[in-house]
Amino acid sequence: MKNRERWKPTKWIGDVRNNTFVANLRNVYPGSVHLASIQVAAYVPLIREHMRGHLLDCGCGSVPCFEIYRDIVSEITCTDWEVTRNENPFVDFYADLNQPLLIESNSFDSILMTDVLAHIKRPDLMVAEFARILKPGGKLLLTSTFINWMGEPPHEYMRVSEYAMRSLCEDNALQVLHLEPYGGRADVLLDTLNKGMTGKFSNRIFRMMRWVVIRTGWYKSNRVRTAKRYPIGYSLVAQKQQNL
Repeated sequence: MKNRERWKPTKWIGDVRNNTFVANLRNVYPGSVHLASIQVAAYVPLIREHMRGHLLDCGCGSVPCFEIYRDIVSEITCTDWEVTRNENPFVDFYADLNQPLLIESNSFDSILMTDVLAHIKRPDLMVAEFARILKPGGKLLLTSTFINWMGEPPHEYMRVSEYAMRSLCEDNALQVLHLEPYGGRADVLLDTLNKGMTGKFSNRIFRMMRWVVIRTGWYKSNRVRTAKRYPIGYSLVAQKQQNL
């Protein structure tokens, strides 16, 4: 990872010693406060448990997960595509994930890609390439929103279900270790409301209301009961077989 000394927390901020990370209100888009908050709760335990060794952070952007994994991996390589809003000082190399990767087979112990899948035209080719460049026993951590707005048009192609994510891995001899939805109908409702309350005053009102709602029994039971049929997103961990 280039320019590590210039990195600062962006989307999430916290204390890695006790795994407490929260949405960084100074940097998160005001309309994504709720989404960022439930994502970090879903992502941190998986990153801390499964990412090791030489990690490839794909579609890294501002490398929001760096603080979460930097003390548990031995080496970090960051890649993104060149069609970005601003030049990225942390990128080691640019790559189009819709094309074969110019990377040797069996190169990485871990691959992390968070919330990029919707921008991929050929997820089948991408996952095949991930399987190729992972070392035997290496792990892929892939997350994706399902019910959410278009964040980077016109580069928005598909929202895949848990069944598609499983199929993409199994078709490429990647064993799925974890595949769970995060959020439910209550979260979709809160996120939709959040998207319309982005002004300084209205967002403050939203955050106060959210603070109350997420502590209710209705919210807690609804998100569990509806996550399977009404997920806001998915997180997946898959492992390359040792004998490949």
